[in-house]
Amino acid sequence: MIAYVVPYLNQYGGIQTFAKNTKKSLKKEHRIKLYNWRLPQNKTFFFLKSKLPKKRNFEIEKAKLIHFWHPLAARGFEKNNFIVSCHGREILPLNLRSFEKKALDNIFQKAKLIHLNSKFTKNLLLKHFPFVDKRKLKVIYPGVSLKNFQKKKNRQIIIGTLSRFNPRKNIVNIIKALNILKSKSKLNFKYYLVGQGMEEKKIKSELKKSNFFWQYKSSLTELEKANFYSKIDIFVLPTLSLKNDVEGFGIVFLEASSFGIPVVASQVDGVKEAVWQNQSGIFTDPKSSEKIAESILNLYKQTKINSQSCQKWAETFSWKKQAQDWKEIYRRLL
Repeated sequence: MIAYVVPYLNQYGGIQTFAKNTKKSLKKEHRIKLYNWRLPQNKTFFFLKSKLPKKRNFEIEKAKLIHFWHPLAARGFEKNNFIVSCHGREILPLNLRSFEKKALDNIFQKAKLIHLNSKFTKNLLLKHFPFVDKRKLKVIYPGVSLKNFQKKKNRQIIIGTLSRFNPRKNIVNIIKALNILKSKSKLNFKYYLVGQGMEEKKIKSELKKSNFFWQYKSSLTELEKANFYSKIDIFVLPTLSLKNDVEGFGIVFLEASSFGIPVVASQVDGVKEAVWQNQSGIFTDPKSSEKIAESILNLYKQTKINSQSCQKWAETFSWKKQAQDWKEIYRRLL
């Protein structure tokens, strides 16, 4: 059995989606069991054996291989056969207390393999943990499956965003950009927004002041998510790169591409590896609401980027290819 220890397993996010879809793609080859983990906030609790119930600790220890989808979850399991995944934010110095940095040094030394979700995250790890063994590092991107669906014909252009609500996601600036788009152009559009998080109150307040038609939902089931993507014409999420938060990759951009939907993104962090300029979308200045509005309008007017070009890009991240990489790793370590 392979144990997957996933941070905040029941939340929606890139890490959770990555872990669950990897498990799904390997179900014929491996028996994988998911375990929830949350980061201890207190130093005393941190030095107890992980933030997991004793029964789960025992089950995890009995696994032939443990895959920790957050590196700090491996604390206390350094004698086991394990690998860790890094996604970006969790290895930034501003997010690490001194005892956590020390723990990560030891974890990276003991891990059989360190998985990175992008080349950007790999370079980030080498920058802040320069003594890590480079031979252990392996970049495997999240995967997607191409979606065959009947595109719903809309009388209006539908612009969509699916994201967590935190400062890096830049949702408030997107809303400001859409206000500009409504005021200065003749584009007839609706805005569909899905998400929740620390900026939810602020974002809802901005929506209520907006001058365009919008719909909001806090979360979606997998079926509802497919319906969401099948309705929208343009996906917009120009994220910011902050000192304490980065976009390690950006699986939502691939999800949009898999549905044939062009994206407006920002050329920062790992997003540069998730979006192909003029093939699956365009980059814009995330700090300028005027530039975001202009980019949405330009993307709508152009014809080069279409559903075929987007899906062609998504094909390079097929789960079949990604699963093969994981099979080889697990075969070697089991």
